[in-house]
Amino acid sequence: MSDEKRRYRRYTEEDRAAALADVELIGTSATAAKYGMPRSTLITWQEQYNIVHNPLVKRARIGHLA
Repeated sequence: MSDEKRRYRRYTEEDRAAALADVELIGTSATAAKYGMPRSTLITWQEQYNIVHNPLVKRARIGHLA
């Protein structure tokens, strides 16, 4: 391991809300790439907010937006 300190990025509540909204629309991997954040961060947030990964549930949640 390197002696360099690991730097962690702090995300605002607005960042978190926007990213989680995009997870619903475009998925976890695409959202991570869009915001330049680790996929694992998004997965942790999804678990914290109890976001379901079932496509049928997602479709029901966002169907009115289409």
